[in-house]
Amino acid sequence: MKKQLIILSLSPLFLLTILQYFPFEKFGCVVGNLFNIQMVYKHLPLYIGMWICLIWVIVSLIIFIKFVCFQRYDVVGGYEVKDIKEEKDAGLNFFLTLILPLLVNDISTWNGLLLMIFLVVIIICLLSKTNLYYQNPVLIILKYKVYKFKFVDNEHLPDGEYIALIRGNMDSRNTIEYKKIEDNVLVIRKEG
Repeated sequence: MKKQLIILSLSPLFLLTILQYFPFEKFGCVVGNLFNIQMVYKHLPLYIGMWICLIWVIVSLIIFIKFVCFQRYDVVGGYEVKDIKEEKDAGLNFFLTLILPLLVNDISTWNGLLLMIFLVVIIICLLSKTNLYYQNPVLIILKYKVYKFKFVDNEHLPDGEYIALIRGNMDSRNTIEYKKIEDNVLVIRKEG
């Protein structure tokens, strides 16, 4: 699930790139020449870049649906939590430091397209080595919140601080259900 959330976290970059480079004012012309070999060859980097972006956005939608299903099944419940702190700027920091700077690439040229691809690969490698993927701006937009907390008593997980992704608010008055994504990152639901 971690790899899928990394893909989902980068989907705003690809959606914004589509909005930036797709010639909406020439929509009819673009659709009419979608498989015109001469037009495709003339704009090949842009054509490849737009298909990459479109596929990434579609895969991200599928991943989000899988994430919603993932958090509903095989959860462990009945645990109390303490020391709860909300990370209010998690999605904003991710967006401003990783997504927004990549929008300056011009994917209509080979250099710009290759630069964007290499930068995305580097970001994916870095995110896979950390657990910062939980700062996913897509989840934040869809009303998920990020909290850091500790369990009062949990025989299944070692003591320590955990990161929660939860739709809604988290407080110590309720017991929770959780499913582990990886390491110390959990998807949380209030029991109820």
